[in-house]
Amino acid sequence: MAKKHKRWDGNERRQPAMILVAGDQADSNELLTRILGAAGYRTTVAETVDHALTRCAEHLPRAVVIDLSQRGIGSSLQLLDGIRSNDDPRVSNTRVVVVARSTANRNFTFQSGGDGYLLRPFHANDLTAMVAEVLALEPEMRAEHRRLMIEGVRPS
Repeated sequence: MAKKHKRWDGNERRQPAMILVAGDQADSNELLTRILGAAGYRTTVAETVDHALTRCAEHLPRAVVIDLSQRGIGSSLQLLDGIRSNDDPRVSNTRVVVVARSTANRNFTFQSGGDGYLLRPFHANDLTAMVAEVLALEPEMRAEHRRLMIEGVRPS
């Protein structure tokens, strides 16, 4: 069977993936954007849930890294829900990595549609590896990936 190829618009093929950093601390946002930029990604930043949802619709990032540490995991999950429930499939299918301070909501994050989870503190390599991992997930494998993450099995 012939493999389906994605249609590319303009220079999209030559551009690195866009990553939205949704964080409520300027220093953390700057650090995350520097790490992702050094790994070759383009980035944009949003400071609030509403701003992040607007940015998702405007920039259509391939992934969102949510680090709303001041507002807590509830705001992170609210943004995740807003992305997953968006009417535009280009937004609702965006890969999402949640950064948290404890593992208390790890399973709930995956049950809510998260694709990746990072526990603070983490190394730059952890962030770039997690983003690369979620971007590499084939759409039909995302549900299985989440199931394995809930069970504590790291997919290979």
